[in-house]
Amino acid sequence: MSSSPIQRAITEAIESVASTEARVSILVRALGRAGIARVPERGPEVMRFLEGPLLDALVERLGASTATEIADHLRPVLRMAARASSVAPPTGRATQRPPTAVPETVPPGAEEPATEPRPTLRVADPGRFDPDAHDRPTSVPPEQTGVRRTPAPMRAVGGDVSHTAPTRRMETPKDDHLPAASVFVLATLDDALAAALESLREVEVRRVRGLFELVDASDDSRERATTLIFDCGAPPVHVASLLALAADMPDVMHVAVLGAAKLDMQALSAAPDRTIGWYYLDRTSPEDLARKVSQAARSARATGS
Repeated sequence: MSSSPIQRAITEAIESVASTEARVSILVRALGRAGIARVPERGPEVMRFLEGPLLDALVERLGASTATEIADHLRPVLRMAARASSVAPPTGRATQRPPTAVPETVPPGAEEPATEPRPTLRVADPGRFDPDAHDRPTSVPPEQTGVRRTPAPMRAVGGDVSHTAPTRRMETPKDDHLPAASVFVLATLDDALAAALESLREVEVRRVRGLFELVDASDDSRERATTLIFDCGAPPVHVASLLALAADMPDVMHVAVLGAAKLDMQALSAAPDRTIGWYYLDRTSPEDLARKVSQAARSARATGS
C-alpha cells in the first residue's frame, strides 16, 4: 500500500480508536471489496472508497457508532485532499529541461574545474541478513574492510524452549499433532496438499489462497473452534502478513505452522505475544498431514468442541 496523504489520514483516524492489527484488517477488507490494490489518491474515487467499501469494513470491524465517528472525521479531510490532488498543474508554459553541459577542453597547464565527489558506496553487513554469515570464514579481516560486523546472537545452551516462553527462538521444539478443531483453514498454494485434506470425509476444510481470503476466514471463525494450517513451504501470503493479523485473530483460532524455515522462525521470534501457543510441525507428506487433521477432527467431535 502507498504512503499517500490520504492513506496516512485514514491510518491515523482508525488507529486513534483501534489497534494497528485492526487497521490492517479493515484496509485489506475494504481494498478487496473495492477490487483495487491501494487506497485512491485523487478525484471522486477517494470519496467513493470512503462512503462504500471503507465504511462497510469499519462498521463490520468496529461497529456502526465508531465507524460513523471515523467517517465524519475523515470526510472533510479526504474531500480537501482529493480536490487538491485532482487539480492539474498549470500548462501555460512548457517545461524545458536545462541544457546538457558540454565538457570543455582544458588548456595545457590549466587547473581542471572542480567536480562533485562521487557518492561513497557503503557495504551492508551480511550478518544482518544471513544468520549463517558469522560462521563463514572471511578472506579479509574486518578491520581492513571498514565494515563493522554485527555480533552474532548468543545460542541457547541446553534445554528446549518452553511453549509459554515470552519469545520464541529457532530452537522451538516441533509438535507432532494438531489441536482439536471443528473447522480447518488451509493456507497453501500446494494443490496436492489441499486435495489430500479436502478429500477427508466428515472434516470441514476451507482453503485460502490470498490475504483477503485469510482475513475473511479469520472473521468467520469466531463462533467455532478453528485451526489455521499455514504452509510455509508454499505460502499464499508472506509470514509478515500472517503476523500482522495474528493479534486480531479470535481466541478460538489456533495456528499450526508447517515447515517454518530459519528466517520464518526469526520473524516469529519477534512477533507479539499472540503467537505464543501456536503449533510448529514439520512439513511432511500430504497423506501424513491428512491423517493428523482427521485425528484432530475426531478429538473435537469426542469432546463436543
